[in-house]
Amino acid sequence: MIIKSGFTELEIDNISEILGKRGLLENGRVQKVIDSDCIGYCDPYTPMLSGELIGSVSKHSKIGSGLLVWGVPYAHYQDTGISSTGKPLNYHNGAMRGANWFGRMKADHLQEIVSHAQKEM
Repeated sequence: MIIKSGFTELEIDNISEILGKRGLLENGRVQKVIDSDCIGYCDPYTPMLSGELIGSVSKHSKIGSGLLVWGVPYAHYQDTGISSTGKPLNYHNGAMRGANWFGRMKADHLQEIVSHAQKEM
């Protein structure tokens, strides 16, 4: 894109080119880094009995889309900490594993995720 003002001409990339060079387009490098970091950091926070819930996020999410999906039927109950009968759930296999795993992970690791994304840009 060329911008002219009086005797001055300035040539700059269009917005798509600028965003693309920095990995900020939809499904770009930066979103892939964020998604991958979130999955990795969530692992020790995610409830685990068989490992199916933890593995489901890689199977059901498109890395780079910005949407992570724990795609098992019981994921909602695990995340809320309340069973389908209304009783509190008990978690095993690690002190950090339990309800609201994404929110707790984000509270602990947001700055690391942002820093990694900034480096990728």
